[in-house]
Amino acid sequence: MTSPHYLVIGTGILGSAVVHRLASRGVQVTLLGGDGTDAADALGASATVRTFGWLNDAGVNIPEYSALRTIGKLALAQRQVKDAELGEAPVWYHQSGRLDWEGKDGRQELPAHQDAHRETIREEAARLASQGQDAYVIDSAAIEQYEPALDPNTIVGDALWVPEDAWVDLPGFARELQREAAQAGAQIVHGAVDALLTDENGAVLGARLKDGSEVRADRTIVAAGEATADLAQPVITIPRSSTTGVTVLTAPLDNPPRTILRAPFAGARTDDQGRLVIVADPLEAAVTPEGTVPQEALDATLTHIASFLKGRPTLTVEQVLVGPRPIPGDGLPVVGAVAGTGDTLAIAFTHSGATVGYALGRLLADELLDGLRAQVLAPFRPERFQAEAEW
Repeated sequence: MTSPHYLVIGTGILGSAVVHRLASRGVQVTLLGGDGTDAADALGASATVRTFGWLNDAGVNIPEYSALRTIGKLALAQRQVKDAELGEAPVWYHQSGRLDWEGKDGRQELPAHQDAHRETIREEAARLASQGQDAYVIDSAAIEQYEPALDPNTIVGDALWVPEDAWVDLPGFARELQREAAQAGAQIVHGAVDALLTDENGAVLGARLKDGSEVRADRTIVAAGEATADLAQPVITIPRSSTTGVTVLTAPLDNPPRTILRAPFAGARTDDQGRLVIVADPLEAAVTPEGTVPQEALDATLTHIASFLKGRPTLTVEQVLVGPRPIPGDGLPVVGAVAGTGDTLAIAFTHSGATVGYALGRLLADELLDGLRAQVLAPFRPERFQAEAEW
């Protein structure tokens, strides 16, 4: 009996993790996605290329989701340790820690699950400590010990130091997973997907591309970010609460910060080229119907970030990335086989791809191959939406 042919739709971190795991376990698998215009890079315009890449447990007060995020962070840490043992320095993983503080109007909003709220510094420190994480409330006078690039005189009140937080170069990591999958025998097909192929019994037979060609498979996994719900719509309705995300990259700085900075209503970190990667509530609120960000909003955000840095450096925009931020309707991941399809369709859809994407891909691939449902994924099954529809 021949083994099933797997098709993975979506070349972001979720699809890359799934195809990597399947290929490493020796099965026939095809990765399909991108827009077909750049054969050298299948990531296309996926959310993976726009992510802040922050590994964290901020704003999460659901124990099952917190446990999943812990598993996600451990999986990434283990992977980078394995790379180091093989003599391959993991350039995609950065254990930077996080400094967080609030202004008179509060803190940066976190697009998270529906039960999240904007915590105070002390509330978050207490919650993280209760979950077994290192989290310290520090006086602003001590900030220079953790981040010499910050001006402590600009911070009023206490700050939060979370040494466990890190960031990943998610596009670089996804490309690395794809390269390794291809070396293990995976086929990578570039092209925009139009729809799933189904039969009269509800089984999924693969996918049709926008150019009219087809890729057929015995089992299909849709991990296409914001497009996941639309592609799966003929089979299952997955509600969304997605937003428009904005990520700004500046020109390189002479003295860039080394930690993740969560200033009031804006976040910044340094990439491996010395550029600041910035996300901010006001930028997202300013996006025009045409999908652009007005210059005055960009200038105001850059000035705001620079106001906390020593020397008040002049920050200039190098790139602005605007696109959908995939978020399931209840903010929680949607992972697993879809009932009623005869094991021919599975879904992987989540907001927190940086933190949980790699682990989710591995867990889902193992489930499909071994036929054993992972207990940690129980609260995140697609069937929770099918049950609501039937009720």
